[in-house]
Formats: sequence, structure tokens, C-alpha cells
Amino acid sequence: MSKDPGFLIAKLNRPYYLETKIKRRWLTCFQFFAFVFLFLVVFQPFGLSTLPEGIVTVALGYGLTTFLIMVLLNILIIPLFPKYFKEEIWNVQKELYWNMLNVLLIGLANSLFSIFIGMAPFTLYAVFIFELYTITTAMLPISIMIFIKESRLKNKFEKKSGELNTLIETHQTEATNETTEVLTITSENGKEVLELTGDDLLFIESSDNYVEVYFQSKKELQRKLLRNSLKALALHLKNYPHLFRCHKSYLVNLKKVTHVSGNAQGYKLHLSDVETLIPVSRQNNEEIRRRLS
Repeated sequence: MSKDPGFLIAKLNRPYYLETKIKRRWLTCFQFFAFVFLFLVVFQPFGLSTLPEGIVTVALGYGLTTFLIMVLLNILIIPLFPKYFKEEIWNVQKELYWNMLNVLLIGLANSLFSIFIGMAPFTLYAVFIFELYTITTAMLPISIMIFIKESRLKNKFEKKSGELNTLIETHQTEATNETTEVLTITSENGKEVLELTGDDLLFIESSDNYVEVYFQSKKELQRKLLRNSLKALALHLKNYPHLFRCHKSYLVNLKKVTHVSGNAQGYKLHLSDVETLIPVSRQNNEEIRRRLS
């Protein structure tokens, strides 16, 4: 591995997978609860077996404390800061910071629980030692797993994006003689109407209660803001198979996709003359492959 500081900075700035599904975040909280509980029951470290409450009761207390802190951070806090917890800007460094915050607060909560059950004295020094032990034992394996996961996912999607690019080249060759239809895109109240050909529309992006329609006019990139939902537009345009809602915030014209790249977050679609990279939701990985073929 390179010792150049720039190499480490580049690794920290690499895009990283951010779990957006609430069900999976709940599952992670339960998994950590189960791990802490079973680890303490099986190995009984720190003299836990000598406590009068019994190892099962104490282990359950530590497990529930861990569970509640993770629920607070990952179920309740994350939705309050949508601009920070955005997959488009999430990277390895943010993942490390977020995991460190989880570990620190779990350590603090468990130190207070230790004081409550009489395992530690009620002093700042005891809390500090507990936190120090928690961070030093937890962050090294967590950091290693984060770097391994980023590298594995990056390599996986880079390889598969090459296969998709072959499909794109085939599709573009076969589509040269296709006729161009006219698409009608309207605002929610129907007062604003935008008519485009299938070759002019690039993509549509959700923006709160509006959508931004990106299209080409006289070979120049144009943008039109309409009050409507992406869900409603996707339903309205469902009969056009080359228009694909590849992400919760994006509907893309697959005819305009020139290249696919991949990183730890998944596939990114490149469109001609457009700087924005269109993300593909993980649940659409197989669907995008089917559409492009």
C-alpha cells in the first residue's frame, strides 16, 4: 500500500454505500443487540459471571443499551438531516466518522449502565477509561471492514459496468433507425405543458414538490421546473420503455445514456453533454441491465 498521504485522502474521499432503507437499518440495530448479548453470555468477560444479577440479565442490559443508542442515531437522527445523509455525497470518511460517533455514544451509554449496576465507580475517569477501551477495541475492526467493503463493491460494479457498456453500444447501433415520438410533460394542475421529442429529453430530477426536466433544445442544455411529483410523471410516461425511473429521485432517458461507471454505491449513468451522473438504485441493478439489453 502506498505511503503517500494523497493516497489515503483519495481512499477516504471515495464514494461509499449508504443504507437508505429503514427496514435494513432496523435489522442492523437488532443484529448489534444480538451480537452484544450473545458475546457477553458466551464469553462472560470482565468478571460478569460474578454479578448477583446474573450474566443473562446483565448481558440483556448491555444489549438493550446498545440497541437504543443505535435506534436513536440510525432510525431517529438520520431522517432529521437529509442533506447530510445523502448517498450522492456519502464517502468512506463520513462512514468512518458516523461509525465512530455510534461507538462513542454506545460506549458512553454502556459505561453509565456499568455504573448503574455497580461494575464501575461513578467518576469521570471510569467513564473515560470505558470510552477509551470501547473506541480502541471497536474502531480498528470497523475501519478495516469499511475499507474492505468499499474495495469489494467498487471492483464489483466497475466490472459489471463494463458489461453494461457493451450492451449500450449494441443498443445504440440497433436504434439508429428508430422513429422519434413526442412526449408531453405537464405540471400537476395541467397549466404548464412541455412537449419534447424522445431524443431531446435527457432526464427528470425530483426537487421537493417540483421536478426539474433536463432536455436539449438547439443542441443546448435546457432546464424546466414544473410543480409535479416524479412518481406522477413516471406513471404518466410509463408507456415509453426507454424512460426509466432508475432511482427515487431520477427518471432517465436510456437512449441518451452513453456510458456506465461503477463505484461502491452502484452504477452511475453518463449522458452526453451532461455533467450530472445519474445514480441507479441497488434494487434496479438487474432491471437496468434488462432495459439496456
